[in-house]
This record gives sequence, C-alpha cells and structure tokens, in this order.
Amino acid sequence: MILFNSDQKRLTILLNSLFIGSYLIIIGIFIFVRKYAFAAETFLGLFSYAGFMLLEKKMKFQLENQLRLFIMVSAVLNSFFGEYMGLYYSTPYHDKILHMVGTFAFALAIYSVMNKIIAATPVSRLYIFILLVSLGALVGVVMELMEYFSDVLFKTYNQFGLVDTNVDMIYDMLGGILAGLYCAYGVRNAGFIHQ
Repeated sequence: MILFNSDQKRLTILLNSLFIGSYLIIIGIFIFVRKYAFAAETFLGLFSYAGFMLLEKKMKFQLENQLRLFIMVSAVLNSFFGEYMGLYYSTPYHDKILHMVGTFAFALAIYSVMNKIIAATPVSRLYIFILLVSLGALVGVVMELMEYFSDVLFKTYNQFGLVDTNVDMIYDMLGGILAGLYCAYGVRNAGFIHQ
C-alpha cells in the first residue's frame, strides 16, 4: 500500500473541493434551467461521492489521486457535457466513449479499494485480468440499472431501448478489458497494482 505524503493529501483535498464545488455549480445550473431530474441525478452522484469520502476516512485508506481525478472527469463529462450541453443527444459517440472510460476508471478504483481493504496477497496476472473484466461488467450493469431507475423515477430518457443498452454493455466490457490489460500486463508500478 502507498503511504501518502502531505503533498498528496493536499492534492486530495484540492481535488475533492474542486469536484464538490463543480458538482454544486452543475446542480445549480440544472435548477436554474429547470432540469430538476438532472439536478436530482447529479445530487445523487455528489451524495455517493461524499459517502465514498466518509468510507475513506473511516476505513483509513486513500484512493490514488490519478484514479480520483479520472472518476471526477468521467462524472463531469456525464453531468455537464453529456446532459447539460446535450452531447448525449447531439454526438453519437459521447455515450459509448463515456461508458468505456467510466468503466475503466471505476473498475480500477474498485480494484484499488479492494486491495486496500482486503489486504490481498499478490496473485497471477490472469487472475487480475479476469477480476477487472468482471468488475467492469458489474460496473456496466450498475450503470444500466441507474439509467433505468432514473428513467422510471425522474422521467428522464437515458435508455433508448434494448439496442442502446446492449451497445452500452459492450463498451462497458471494453472498459473492463482495458482496465484488466492495464493492471495485469501494463504499468505495474502504480500503487493499486500488486508488484
């Protein structure tokens, strides 16, 4: 496990502050333009991130800042650029790329947290690859369920039918495969990867 020095902890505080501030601004924008469903979705994302911050503090671990930043960028690409700027509707690839990139980021983050909490021993590259592909698939399923429940509860239009859902799942799997390849066969000196 990496021990974080004071500069890394300051960077974590800065990143958390920027994310919370930007999400509060995005929520305000959605309320101002009367897109209350998207404001509620964004608030749930902010609430989830705050819960993760509490988990970090309670369990005494810290997610690597590069993963934290990757997740934050994915979240802002979703809420501000995807929903508010309308890239989900005006660009055919925004949703697909975001599914792949978001799954990549979340699978790596979940893997990192698991290694910190469970204190796993080093395992084979194939095991790491299979685990991350599986985490990517799970992240994809959770994202699709969130889209479904958002459509049902908030009357949004995140899912456009079975083809859309299946294509999203393909890109989620690609994100999981990329995360698996990155951890198992790519850069091995990152703090969340077993040596």
